[in-house]
Amino acid sequence: MHARTCWRLHVLTYAPVLRSVPSCFYIALSCLIAVSVNFSTFLVIGKCDAVTYQVLGHLKTVLILVLGFVMLKNPANPRAVSGIAIAMVGMVAYAHEEGKAAAAPAAQLEKQQQEAAGGVAGTLPEKRDSANVELVDLPKAGPKARESQ
Repeated sequence: MHARTCWRLHVLTYAPVLRSVPSCFYIALSCLIAVSVNFSTFLVIGKCDAVTYQVLGHLKTVLILVLGFVMLKNPANPRAVSGIAIAMVGMVAYAHEEGKAAAAPAAQLEKQQQEAAGGVAGTLPEKRDSANVELVDLPKAGPKARESQ
């Protein structure tokens, strides 16, 4: 890049070199990664609620920052490190609370099953005899069943 002054305006000239194989490979790889991120985002939105999606977005940001520190040798300033630490504490706290909220209905269901089984843990209520239930023959579906009627 060269800077030249033209009427007190700095203009940068740039000559891209896209004909080399490594640069084309990295551009294609970047496009593939972007498509993968967008597709995975689409799948995650269908499986979780809005808060979980935001927590995953913060996790993605933290991972990008950490990879920048490790792979690109970017200097880790105290502000970035404290932000990462706060985000990680928040993610762990959210996961803990979410786990407790998911465990509560399962514990209630197990308690109800125990009460129905007479208080014995791990057993289900006995099935009732269905011999007194009147069975009804239903006609079979399909063209051959209609012809026989």
